[in-house]
Parts: sequence; structure tokens; C-alpha cells
Amino acid sequence: RPPQARYAAIRALGKLGGDKDPAPDVIVDTLTALLDEDRFRTRIAVLDALASLNSPQALPALERLRARDVDGRIKRRLEDVIETIRSSRKQADDMQQLRDDLQTLREENKKLMERLDRLEARH
Repeated sequence: RPPQARYAAIRALGKLGGDKDPAPDVIVDTLTALLDEDRFRTRIAVLDALASLNSPQALPALERLRARDVDGRIKRRLEDVIETIRSSRKQADDMQQLRDDLQTLREENKKLMERLDRLEARH
């Protein structure tokens, strides 16, 4: 197994799973299991894949790796990936809140229009 092919396959998992929301559990589980590998480049490839995947399910495994890994390069990349996942989740939550607010406003507007129509019909 050529190592470069393995790294490419790991990164491809992240891109394939990143197209789906939420990310498939089997992909998240496979990638987080690979975080325990000894090879530096494998762990970097997994971090790249998890960044592409953008799944909050991976956060506990990333936090565990951050607590035990001693390589500064891995720690820096971990911080970037964790921040990326957290910020994108916050944006998604904010977008959902805006959608909910818009739906509420539409319903209120509809009620007001019906009320106005009834008042105009009386006069």
C-alpha cells in the first residue's frame, strides 16, 4: 500500500462525507479511529478530512487528541480544525434561527392580513 494513496483515500473520505449533512457515522467513525495512528502524515490527512467533513460528531475525538498529542504541528492543525467545525456549526445555527424568525414573521403577517380583510369587510 503506497502511503500517498492512503493519504489521498483518507482525504477523499472527508470530501465524500462533507457533501452530506449530517455526515455519515461510518465515515466519522473511520476517520476518528485513524487519529490514533502513529504516522504524522496519516494524522494530518485525517485532520484535513475531518475539516472537510465539518462534523461536530468528531469534536470529542479531536479534543482527546489535543489533550494527549505532543507534536506542535498536530496541535496547531487540531486547533484550526476544531475552530472551523465550531464556527461553521454556529453559522448553521444562526441561519436556522433566521429561518425560524422569518417563518414566524410570515405567519404573523398572514394573521394581520386576514384581520385587516375582516375589518375592511365590516365597513
